[in-house]
Amino acid sequence: MGYPRPIEMGLAVEKLGRSSVIYRIGLFQGDPDGEGATASAEGRFVHVYVDNTDPTRPVTEVPDVVRKAVAPLVV
Repeated sequence: MGYPRPIEMGLAVEKLGRSSVIYRIGLFQGDPDGEGATASAEGRFVHVYVDNTDPTRPVTEVPDVVRKAVAPLVV
């Protein structure tokens, strides 16, 4: 990847579970002449939902509003 060429980020959901979401991300930088982009970096992370109001921080279900927002991103 090189400056000052633009960088694009892609985000997808690998898994939408009961209490967690696994996200995949990629960084892309296309050819300076407009050719297709090639992934320069890839990664993933897991977001586990917990009840932050309880001192024991029990695992909770993914909120419905989040589930509806990320469901279209599942690959």
